[in-house]
Amino acid sequence: MLGIDPGTAVLGFGVVESGAGRHPRLLECGTLTTQPRDPLPTRLRVIHEGTTALLDRHQPDAVAVESAFYGKN
Repeated sequence: MLGIDPGTAVLGFGVVESGAGRHPRLLECGTLTTQPRDPLPTRLRVIHEGTTALLDRHQPDAVAVESAFYGKN
């Protein structure tokens, strides 16, 4: 399972493996960050390449994406 907390500045992710009778095991977690001053197409390319690499590396059976919302930090 790949879980994604979306964002254009910082995207968080976690990859968890589980199976029948086994405890879930964290395989990888981290963030993909983009430069705030980069144009949106550049930032989206970084996010696309990063998530594509995660999908290729782990080949998850499922992906969950948190609902996006906009707010000020």
